[in-house]
Amino acid sequence: MKKINFVKMHGLGNDFVIIDGRNQSLELTENIINKISDRKTGAGCDQIIVIEKSKINEVDGKIIIYNANGDQAEAC
Repeated sequence: MKKINFVKMHGLGNDFVIIDGRNQSLELTENIINKISDRKTGAGCDQIIVIEKSKINEVDGKIIIYNANGDQAEAC
C-alpha cells in the first residue's frame, strides 16, 4: 500500500481521518477505505474526510466524506 499522509481528529464521540489530497495523488478504493478505517489494523475511524483542490479560483478546496464502509457521505 502506498504511504498516505493524514491527520486523525475527533469530536463529539466521532473520529475522523483527514487526508489533504491537494498535494498528494490519491486513489481511494472501497478496499483502501476499509483498511484505513479498521480499528484493529488501520488508523481506525468513523469517517475519512479528503480535502481536494477546488475547480473554483476563489475556493481553497472541497471535501469528500467517506463512511468506514467505503460509501460516500453527504455530511458527517
